[in-house]
Amino acid sequence: IITGDKGTYNEKTEIAVVESNAKAKKEDKTIWANKITYDKKTKNITAKGSVLVEYEKNKKLSADEIVYNDVKELVTGYKVHQDQDDGTYIRAKKMLVYNKENDIAYDAEYSSCTVNEENKNRTWLLKIKKIVRDEANQTIIMRDITLNFMGVDIFYWPYMEQPEPKTKKLDGWLLPQIGSNTNLGAFISNSYYKTLGEQQDIILQPTYTSKNILTLGANYRKKRPNSYTEVEASHSTDNSYGTKMGHLFISNKYVAKNKWRYTTQIQFANNEKYLKKHIY
Repeated sequence: IITGDKGTYNEKTEIAVVESNAKAKKEDKTIWANKITYDKKTKNITAKGSVLVEYEKNKKLSADEIVYNDVKELVTGYKVHQDQDDGTYIRAKKMLVYNKENDIAYDAEYSSCTVNEENKNRTWLLKIKKIVRDEANQTIIMRDITLNFMGVDIFYWPYMEQPEPKTKKLDGWLLPQIGSNTNLGAFISNSYYKTLGEQQDIILQPTYTSKNILTLGANYRKKRPNSYTEVEASHSTDNSYGTKMGHLFISNKYVAKNKWRYTTQIQFANNEKYLKKHIY
């Protein structure tokens, strides 16, 4: 359904043009624009000028131009931007929004920090060549990412994957930790997060250093209605103190029916200098 204050239809080309307060609506998608053109042959709806699209339960995006294909149920936006109430925003030169499929954005910018009122800039933002929202796996995949801080590009990485905001838990690799200190030398630690059901999970953390030290760490958590248990452990090939080292921490918090709270802690390390030396 397309409505507006003024409209024309060419029977030869089968193209309808609606201007002034133009609006197109189909199921859960609504498009507002200064001008909307409908091509009956291609099934394309083209909206130009102050375009606003609402879809999927109050999701909105603005653009200079929108093309909606009625057959593919595909929205293609040019110079798209989305601003949230919390200050989060996304800009993209081109964005494809499919019905119940992956969404794709090209040459995009993303930031969750608010605009500085003095210089009208954001403290940080990500410049991203391509963003894919993977509907099946509930993940957001980003390629060719540059971190911009205070207007200066300071870091680049080729690939990043993260769960969608609505996703509570998702298996996968976390951002790696890279650094150096006098005890370990240069080190890299890459953690893997694994869900074990609704109430428990585990993080596995291998760490390798330039001094050929390998440390395997793990952090297990379990939550019940009236208790919380956490187990942290590690084992290292570092034998600088005459033996291979490791640690085990167990913590349990319990709330009784009378609302008394009980905490049990067990902490063990086979060398007193181990935890000071390593990154736990």
